[in-house]
Amino acid sequence: RRKWTGASKIEVDLGDTVISVTVSDDETMFAAGGASKKAHVFSTADGRELACFACAQPINSLLFCDIHPRRAYLLAGTFGGIINAFDVSAGRDAGSTKFGGGGDAVHAMAIGAAGTKLAVGGKSKHIIIYNVALAEGGAAVLGALELTEAARVTPMGTVLALAFDSLAEVLAVGGEARVVQVWLVPGARRPPAALWCRWTKRREARLEVALSFEPSS
Repeated sequence: RRKWTGASKIEVDLGDTVISVTVSDDETMFAAGGASKKAHVFSTADGRELACFACAQPINSLLFCDIHPRRAYLLAGTFGGIINAFDVSAGRDAGSTKFGGGGDAVHAMAIGAAGTKLAVGGKSKHIIIYNVALAEGGAAVLGALELTEAARVTPMGTVLALAFDSLAEVLAVGGEARVVQVWLVPGARRPPAALWCRWTKRREARLEVALSFEPSS
């Protein structure tokens, strides 16, 4: 088990409502963003700001992407329906993708499979699963992240919470329908029998706003 090397407590005043926070897998950084339309990245050691990235709309979801072994990337989903990618290591933009092609508000994102699979949900009637890859040149900027649609699934109502397992083969979904859905992602290599059931739902008294999977041992 990795030993925690960060500070015992850090408080940072962002001056506006914080909607999303995330911690990098190596535990050296955390990011926060929200109504200010800015994604701030800080060191977990001392709270020092490492980078700050501006978005055109308020940020509703933040995730670190560990697709590169030596570079840190941050993904920011906005109310304006744009998925922004930032190269934290270089302090620059790393591309953007319009959610669903129509710019529907992004409410939740989940990442797995070592940063190569991204699920995005929100106001759209579909959850879109993207393949994530590093651009290798051509028309794209070298080092940018490229998101390519791999599959779509249809949730019950507006999505407010998403979670992948570590392999990005099982997706949990929650939202305004007050139903939790869990199913195999299209194209998953494991057979349906490997799960308790292909999908299950449980009606809750309140809206689902956060979901997570227990890390495998």
